[in-house]
Amino acid sequence: MLLPRKLFRPSFFLLLSGILIFLSITLLHSPHFSEAPQSLALAITLDLTATLTGLFYFLLIRPYRLHPSTMAPVFAFGILSAHLLIPKEFGDGMKSIQALAACFEFGITGFILYNLKNVIKDHRQLVASGFEFSQALRKALARFVPNAWIASLISTEVSLLRYGLFTWSKTLPETDSKEAFSHWKNSGWSGVLIGFILMIVFEGVAFHFLLAHWGTWLIVIHHLLSAYSILWLLGDYQAIRHHPIQITAPEIRVQIGFRWSIIIPTKAITKIELRGSPEVLTEVRRDGFIKVQKVPGYKSFTVFGEPELQITLRHPVVAHGLFGVSQQVTMIGLAPDDCRIFKERVETLAQL
Repeated sequence: MLLPRKLFRPSFFLLLSGILIFLSITLLHSPHFSEAPQSLALAITLDLTATLTGLFYFLLIRPYRLHPSTMAPVFAFGILSAHLLIPKEFGDGMKSIQALAACFEFGITGFILYNLKNVIKDHRQLVASGFEFSQALRKALARFVPNAWIASLISTEVSLLRYGLFTWSKTLPETDSKEAFSHWKNSGWSGVLIGFILMIVFEGVAFHFLLAHWGTWLIVIHHLLSAYSILWLLGDYQAIRHHPIQITAPEIRVQIGFRWSIIIPTKAITKIELRGSPEVLTEVRRDGFIKVQKVPGYKSFTVFGEPELQITLRHPVVAHGLFGVSQQVTMIGLAPDDCRIFKERVETLAQL
């Protein structure tokens, strides 16, 4: 089976990297290594650091126009590999590489701190202009982080800590006006959330005793993952509660926790109706199996369960999900707590 064209260069890089590491290990355990250990140790160190980073540059950075800073993790991986593979008594060449890496790390740290100041400044300006915390952070990071996926990952994790730990004492925004509509009270998500958390806790206790047979470090990793899962659920829940559907004359802003967000121009709305999900498209194939397809352009923006309203758009609008995922939508499913008042408000603003 042939690889897709877009995966050829990354796969080729991984293949060459594996071959390079395999040859380095083979040379370290061969009789020839004892004949000139210092020279061969230096050559292996250079291969695992300079050669590996060079392959990454020519195979991925140049063709895909990635930011040069993406070489840093590859270079760090090479240093770690050389440190683990080469015996300490033959690590003279490694000392020079580590000194170079220390200078490189110092420069990267300074670069990050300098940009962090600018990110904070831009973030404050975006929040003041009406953007939600995580959306403003993603936009502020986009100027300084070369990869949209990395920028989205950082903004999600920072927002997770903020909402999961530091928003419980904050007052929820008002949702009894014509500009803000809650969409979580009638969803039943609160009960489901409690069920998930209890399941994680009970499962954690059971696995604690099971993993005790294999070592303490497995127990620690499992409990950390369980704690992170609970924190993610709580942070997402708080983000949902603190961000009702916002309606203004030019647009409707919808954010479902950390999952999805979309800005709908009111001029793009052609129809809003009280209905659930559209009928799925089914097709009976010749082999007798039924193929189920989603309606093209449809996306549900509900906290939990089926939508109660459907908005049809005149042209596609981009919805943003986790980790830089995006989707073009022309039909949107919503479930505000007060559907009829919400529908009347949208009809008035969109002049339907």
